[in-house]
Order: sequence, then structure tokens, then C-alpha cells
Amino acid sequence: MRPLARKIVLTQGVIILLIFGVSLFTWWQMVDASNRAERLQAEYHLGTNLEQLVAELRDMGRSRTYYFGEKKSGGEELARLQDSFYLSLVRIASTIDELALQSGPRADLAGLVDTLRRRLDEYQLRVGQQELAFLRDEELAYQRSGARAAELRQDMHDKTKDHLQRQAAMTREINALGRRADRAAVLALVFCGVALVVGLLAAYGLTRSIHRPVRDMRAATEALSRGEFDSRIPVHSRDELGDLALAFNEMAARLQELDELKGGFVSMVSHDLKTPLTSMKEAVEMLSEGVGGDLTVRQKRLLTIASESLDRLGRYVQGILDLCQFEGGRIQLVREPLSLTDVVQEQASLAEARCQEAGVNLHCELEQDLPLLEGDRFRLAQVVNNLLDNAIKFTPREGRIEVRTGVLPWEDDLGVFLEVSDSGVGIAARDLRHIFEKFYQAPSDSRGKVRGAGLGLAIVRNLVEAHSGRVTVESTMGRGTTFRVQFPAARRQADDQALAG
Repeated sequence: MRPLARKIVLTQGVIILLIFGVSLFTWWQMVDASNRAERLQAEYHLGTNLEQLVAELRDMGRSRTYYFGEKKSGGEELARLQDSFYLSLVRIASTIDELALQSGPRADLAGLVDTLRRRLDEYQLRVGQQELAFLRDEELAYQRSGARAAELRQDMHDKTKDHLQRQAAMTREINALGRRADRAAVLALVFCGVALVVGLLAAYGLTRSIHRPVRDMRAATEALSRGEFDSRIPVHSRDELGDLALAFNEMAARLQELDELKGGFVSMVSHDLKTPLTSMKEAVEMLSEGVGGDLTVRQKRLLTIASESLDRLGRYVQGILDLCQFEGGRIQLVREPLSLTDVVQEQASLAEARCQEAGVNLHCELEQDLPLLEGDRFRLAQVVNNLLDNAIKFTPREGRIEVRTGVLPWEDDLGVFLEVSDSGVGIAARDLRHIFEKFYQAPSDSRGKVRGAGLGLAIVRNLVEAHSGRVTVESTMGRGTTFRVQFPAARRQADDQALAG
């Protein structure tokens, strides 16, 4: 069995055994208490019947003594005393029969019942002999029979009293049973608490041992999908999840090697393409100027197309080189205090010609007194230009592009923002989280316009983050898209000097 499966089975087995053990202990205590309660109940009824038997024996002896006394003196209570005597005999016989039913397998009680029954039969015989001797006036026989009857009655009384003393032991046993029941309840509660704690700890440990690797693997997978091939998963165990983490790390290492090889190759190729592209661009411009002779209108048109294509190809090559610099950590920013509004206004003016050619209306709302920010003017201009190019590309004719700048709170200070909104086709929600990835292009209707290489927004994100800023996007299909770029403002020297003074 694999380690993870064994861990799950053992944890579940511990929980099941704890539950079974507590249930078995509770059941055993309940069965034992029930059996003891039934026995004690029988003992209680036995004691009640024995007490009744003792009382009847005492009353019977008393009534018989009075009977003979009344008979000697000629009293008139003979019939009542005789009825009382025989009624006592009936009750005693009935009590003995009930004791016989309660005796069951108990040898001591069965022997007592048998002895009482024999003594009662002999007692009745002796009483009859005594009464007959009394009627015949046989004093000796009367005294012998009376003495034997009294002896039998006293013997039954003593044997019954001896057995009745078991009630004291029964009371002690009841108290002991109560204390045992209390201990059983406490133990059951303790066992339930221990089982609950151990079960929760076992379940928590199992859940944590599974959840933590899965969580790390999910985070690493998301990082890998973003192109962060240096992401690795910490190996916490040697089970199936640990094997999976090792396999993932090996895969990520191979992907990182391939990405580095690809990046180096692309960087080298892109760099080597710049020189021939520059030469081709200069040759096309010289031909356009008539260096090689007069050109026809058709030839000039073809050279214009070739020049535009070379410009576009040059931008692609430069974009790839920029991305390679970002990923290699070789990008260098020339920072200076500057106004975001100035940079945006400059790039918006350059983009007006492209907007007119595309039939798109460009509207700017720029605040003039923005706090300065520390930035690279050329790279910030690249951010604005890429956002404007993206908006023009996906906005239909007679559409509208709005550019805004302003001030916003930034942590404990101020910040500045740039918004570029268009009324274009929009971006689907499933594509929003991928649009800043390199070479990613959201599938949308671009109205026949030339699509890019998917580098512009990736460059925007890298440049914004290099300036300690952040970029977000909101979009609604069929209504347009808004890109929002935020930067922290630079601390002004005048404020710092005022605070220092």
C-alpha cells in the first residue's frame, strides 16, 4: 500500500477504533447496570415478601395464644381469632408460593422456601394436635403440641429474619452500584473527550498533510502558467504527494532551462535582426527619395508599404529585446522628476494622426498640476504609446478613446494615475487575467485591422512594475475597455525642507 493511502487508512482506523471502544465500554456498563438493577429489584421484592411473612408469623402466634386463652375463659372472641388464624395461614402459604416463584435458579432461596413449606405443614399438624388435646383435656399432649408449634413458628421466624438481613447488604450493593454508575459516566465522558480530541487531531493532521502540498502545488502551477518557471514546490513527505512534488519540480526545472534557452536564442536572433532591418529601412528610404532613379506611383506605394512593414517588424524586434531585458533583470531606468501629464500629452499628440487614419475620436482630460513622479521619460512614453496603440487597434471607426490623468491616494502619500478607455469590442472575462502575458492575444473582432504580436501589454506591465506602480483593466463585451495605470508620486524637496526646518 502506498504511503498516502496507508496514512489515510490508519487515521480512519484510529478514529473508528476510538468510536467503537467508547461505544463498547458504554454498552458494557449499561448491560451490567441493567442486570444488577434487575437482580436488586428481585431482592427488593423478596425482602418485602419476607417482611410480610415475619409479620404474619408474629400475628399468627399472637392470635393462637389469644384463642386458647379466650377458650379457657369462655370468651366470645373465639370465632374472630379462629378466622384470623386461618387467614394468616392462607397468607403465609401464599407468600411462600410467591417466594418459590422468585427463587429461580438461586439455591439459597429455594432451600429457604422448601424449609418454610415443610415447617408450615408440620406447624398446622401440631396446631391441630394441640387443639384436639385441648378439647380432650389432655394437658401433656396439649403442652407438647403447643411447645412444638411454638418451636416451629420461632424456627420459621428465625430463618426468615436471617434471610431478611440480606437487605442491609442489598442497600450497600445499591450504593456501590450507584458509585460505579457515576464512575462509568465520568469514564465514558472522559473517553468521549479523549476520542474526540484524538480524532480531531488525527483528522487535522491528515487534512493538513494533504492540503498543504495541494495548496503549494496549486500556487506553483498558477506561477508556472504565468511564465514563472523558477517556482518550486517544497517537498514535505515521501508519499504520493511528495513524489508528485518532485516530478513537478523536475518538470519546472526543465521548462526553466528551455525558457532560458529560448530567451537567449530569441534575444540573439532579435539583436542580429536589428542591423539588417536598419539597412533595409535605409535602402527603402533612399529608393523612395529617388536615389536609384525616378519611381512610378505604383513603385512609391510599394516602397511605402515596405517601409511600414519594416517599421512594424522593427517594433516587434525591439519589443522582444525589451522583454528579454526585463526577464533577465537587465533593464535600466533613467529616473528623473517629471509630470505624467506632459508625457501623456506628448504621446497623445503623436497618436492623433493614427486616430484620424483609423477614424477614431481621441478625447483627453489631463490635469496640469499633478505631483511629480520619479520615472524614465522614454519608458513611460512607451507605456502610454502601447496603451494608445492597443485602444486604436480594437476601437471601430467613429469610436471614441478617452485619456485621463489625475491624483489619487497612495498609501500614506499621493499618487498619480492614467486611464485609457475605448469604446471597442471589449475583452471576455476569461481573457482578462491573461492579457498581460507575453504573446497572448485575446480572440476578438478587430474589424480587419492588423493584429500585433501580443507584446505591448506585457511590456506595459513590466515597465509599470519597474516604476513601483500597478496596472489594472476593466472591460465589458461590446462596450469597451479601460486600462488604469497608477504610480506613487515623488516626495517634493520643498516639503522635505519645510519638514526639516
